[in-house]
Amino acid sequence: MQEDFNLLVMEFLEWSIPTFSDATPISSLSKCETEINEVFRALSFPEDYSTEETATEYADCLMCLFDSAKRAFIEPEDIFIAFKKKIEINKNRSWTKNLNNTYSHVKAYH
Repeated sequence: MQEDFNLLVMEFLEWSIPTFSDATPISSLSKCETEINEVFRALSFPEDYSTEETATEYADCLMCLFDSAKRAFIEPEDIFIAFKKKIEINKNRSWTKNLNNTYSHVKAYH
């Protein structure tokens, strides 16, 4: 699946970089904020969105993130490697639940 996903991301980037030629890493993140708001709406009003439509909104977010990273000279493979490393780091951390039901890792003080 990673191989297929990597190829799909590369196909997207080969299209998005020239198509949105004036975009920057920051402008792509700004677009991502818009797409995240679409996910919030889909989750807040599930009766108005099919599962497929909600998945599409998540896909839009990923596209913006990968586009931003590429424009910042970070390749998809770099993200996959960092993701894998970060999973291991997070598995070895202690976590605390915040008031808004998010979680933060417990900071180690020296």
